[in-house]
Amino acid sequence: MAKKLCENCGKHKYDKEHAKGEKLCKSCLRKLPHHPCIYCTKDFHILDKASKEPPFICTRCTDDLAAFGEPQPCSVCALPAAFEKDIPFCRRCADNKKRYGDPIPCNQCKRVCAFSKPSAQKVGGQALCYACTLQFKREKRKEEKGGDTSDSQKDRKSKANANGSERESNKRQRTDSGNPLSALSSSTSSSASVSVSITSTASSPATHGDEGDDSTNWRQRFNTLREESERKEQGYIDKLVQLRKELEESKISASKALERATEHQKRVQELEGLKKTMETQHFSDMQKERELNKTKMATLHDRIQKLEAEVLSVKPPKKEKEKEREVKPIEP
Repeated sequence: MAKKLCENCGKHKYDKEHAKGEKLCKSCLRKLPHHPCIYCTKDFHILDKASKEPPFICTRCTDDLAAFGEPQPCSVCALPAAFEKDIPFCRRCADNKKRYGDPIPCNQCKRVCAFSKPSAQKVGGQALCYACTLQFKREKRKEEKGGDTSDSQKDRKSKANANGSERESNKRQRTDSGNPLSALSSSTSSSASVSVSITSTASSPATHGDEGDDSTNWRQRFNTLREESERKEQGYIDKLVQLRKELEESKISASKALERATEHQKRVQELEGLKKTMETQHFSDMQKERELNKTKMATLHDRIQKLEAEVLSVKPPKKEKEKEREVKPIEP
């Protein structure tokens, strides 16, 4: 039995849980860049052998493009992914329509491009379309990453402080074990440490304030970066909505142009049929006239032959003088 190896490296087995339809191993999933497809907008990983320059097209859309040519906009989600000419839906909407029936309005964008899925498959308990589902998942991932980063920063700081205190205590133990006057120095150092601790309580707010300033700076920087990324994402979403509107307008204009073309085609077909009927009628009339002319010519020819026969049968009578000349002999 052949092993199901990774499509990129061909060394390891591909990961079914995290690949999401792609036959890639865990290492390739981590290192390969990913980008949304220009047709179906699915996020896919770009293989090493594939081109790293746009346009980025997934393997499935590449196969459909080679088989069917340029796609049309889907009649449900308006994405340019309806490759088959006879079916006005993309592959995703066609599968969802078979499973869940006709589309319903999306709870987010209010367009009729979502499907009534079971409650277990709903995203956030809502009936969302594909684009709104992706946006919801991105926002949720950002929130989770933001919480994880803040918690991880706090854990790192606490671990660093604990490691520093352990190192200082180990150094003190080593120095105390090496010195013969460790008992006296320890007593004096304990009293000194008490005084230092008392004085440090007054100076500690400054150090904690510095750490707090650093954390607030990092937090402010992170918030600015997150706001900037959200602004860019909102700009991309607005552009996508604008493109969808333009696609719908172009779809309407294309349907009107198609209707005009079909009407023109019908008119041309009617004129061609009328032309053919007129040609056949004219040809039949010409044939009839030709037959009539043939019959007329035949009757005329028969009459001429009869007249010629009659003329030949009737001889004119000779004159009497011509008869006397013929009978009377010549005198000497």
